[in-house]
Amino acid sequence: MKQKKLRKAFGSKQAFIFGPFIGEFYWEAFRFAPYAISIKKRFPRHNIIVFTRPCSFDLYGKYSDILIPLTIEKGMYVAQNFKLKAYPLSEYKALCRYIKRAYMNYFEITDHFFPRIDGFMWKVKWQFPRDYMDYDFKPRKQNKVLVDRICKNLNNLVLTNIRAVNLENYNVINIDTFLKNAGKYFSTSVTYSGCLIEIIKSCEFVISDFSSILAQMAVLLNKPVISVKEKLSDDQIYLMNPKNTPIIKFDDYKEGVKEYENNFRP
Repeated sequence: MKQKKLRKAFGSKQAFIFGPFIGEFYWEAFRFAPYAISIKKRFPRHNIIVFTRPCSFDLYGKYSDILIPLTIEKGMYVAQNFKLKAYPLSEYKALCRYIKRAYMNYFEITDHFFPRIDGFMWKVKWQFPRDYMDYDFKPRKQNKVLVDRICKNLNNLVLTNIRAVNLENYNVINIDTFLKNAGKYFSTSVTYSGCLIEIIKSCEFVISDFSSILAQMAVLLNKPVISVKEKLSDDQIYLMNPKNTPIIKFDDYKEGVKEYENNFRP
């Protein structure tokens, strides 16, 4: 069924709050932000209020109505699943109370979603309904503008995190180099997540193993992955691949490209 164009919730007094989110970027992209997308599509007239780190804003992108930057001092904590190691639970609970109180006088809060991190809950993968995860990411338009400006040619684009990949008839870009260049322009409206999503959307396939966010995000965006010298098992990768994106495993990337061209290329 054709998806209706999203309508912004300007003037609406009802809202859902998502966050705070303090954990790993991939866990947010895979197991939290897609639920916000699903909720927005089901309740298009409700406001979506998001409380997360600015680098993650465009995981919610055009589905969000209010984006609140969450700032925690860099270098003090390491993200682990849904939590930050050693980050006080009392501080996290204070953030949860803060964001709800900040908006409860302006909106009717229909629900407030945030990961539980007490006890063992920080490592429970599906705290939010797996059947309602929607990976239809739509970053704000400024991100695509920057990608187009940095990458003059997006035809036959291949992304990789491996050095010295050389392919005829393809435009190969190293994702680490791209993000380093894009990082000079990151702001509240142009973000790491937005540029990463937009450049992956523009590519034909990626060459990377699943230790990299490149491969992890590519499968969510339904871009084929040529996985080189992969250490994860097929079962482990299957659990990371909700859209059954094609994955080609080879020790030599050129052999993987041949397999892609012979069996997967449109």
